[in-house]
Amino acid sequence: MRITTLGSRLLSTLLVMLAITIFVFLVMRWLPGDPVDRILGGSGQVSQQQLRALRASYHLDQPVPLQLVNFLGDLLHGDIGESVVYNRPASQVILEHLPATAELAVAATFFAIGVAAPLGVAAAVWRGSWFDRLASAGSYLGISMPGFWLGIALILVFAVHLRWLPVGGRADPGAEPAGPTGFLVLDAILHLDLTALASALAHLILPAVTMGSVMLAVLSRVLRSSMIEELDKEYVALALAKGASRRRAIVCHALRNALIPSVTVFGLELGTLLGGNMVVETVFGWPGVGQLAVSSIFARDYAVVQGVVLLYALTFAVINLLIDISYTKLDPRVSF
Repeated sequence: MRITTLGSRLLSTLLVMLAITIFVFLVMRWLPGDPVDRILGGSGQVSQQQLRALRASYHLDQPVPLQLVNFLGDLLHGDIGESVVYNRPASQVILEHLPATAELAVAATFFAIGVAAPLGVAAAVWRGSWFDRLASAGSYLGISMPGFWLGIALILVFAVHLRWLPVGGRADPGAEPAGPTGFLVLDAILHLDLTALASALAHLILPAVTMGSVMLAVLSRVLRSSMIEELDKEYVALALAKGASRRRAIVCHALRNALIPSVTVFGLELGTLLGGNMVVETVFGWPGVGQLAVSSIFARDYAVVQGVVLLYALTFAVINLLIDISYTKLDPRVSF
């Protein structure tokens, strides 16, 4: 039964990804202009014959349905196409930018969870106190602030006025460690390069805080509500009556049951986090997949845009599948 359910989930995931792929493919072709127009930049020095030959080299002279069939056929062989901007396979271009995005997403997630978990639990335990009211006001503020506004505000305060942190980029010029992973913090640790480590961490703080702020606010609110509900249940009072300490009753009993709705929200917010990195990476000049997607959309680089959307869709689907599987570990009563 479990294998059948898993197989059906994987099949539905593949169908959703196929639908997303076709949708993005058609939308990119419906936008005015094409890669050839962007490459030439409106130059009048190219004849119509040369223009047709250039479009034919990228198969843009074919009808859109035929382009779609050819694209799906190449996709089955792992080929998402050639980047017209970089003149290289689009998969290589995306993989070069992927470590920067992954490093930023990991840092933002650790920041959000590291602050939201104790904040939500403490607000539930001390509900109605000044701390609870302050935490609630902070969470509402975090949810309501757009990422681009928060990023610009942090830059103005900590980079421009206080000059504590750099404005953007991943590291100072010449301070990037040469490493195999592409994660600057990890590469600096592996090379024991403290200068590169300090530079990478300094550049990582502001974009990570900006990306993780919404997740932090949402998780803390959901965890607080779930903890309040669990703390009022009889099994917590029973654990205290049996001699368990208040700390053990909160952490080992109430918190575990309160994590189920929080894990659900975490999965959704993590997918949103990956989609929202386009704005944050553009604001901070972070050379990741998000910034690559934005520049590729304006350049009508079809292959790169389609590859990025496929990557986001696959990541979102895998995260949600893992979240569903984690329910069975958090609560044995939940069946996969």
